[in-house]
Amino acid sequence: TVGDIGTERPELVGQSGVAHTALRPSGVAVIGGQRVDVVTEGALIERGANVKVIVVEGARVVVRQV
Repeated sequence: TVGDIGTERPELVGQSGVAHTALRPSGVAVIGGQRVDVVTEGALIERGANVKVIVVEGARVVVRQV
């Protein structure tokens, strides 16, 4: 598609990973062996915590601690 920069990642929904940095509320998680820029629903998540992708809104990947 013209103008598509490949930022949408719908395949991540439902996948689990680990917070690579503290998420306050944004940061980096490792999901499926890849570093992904993520944001939480608002809560602070400590580095090393298990997270799950709950929704992808465009380029925004939202995670929740599990």
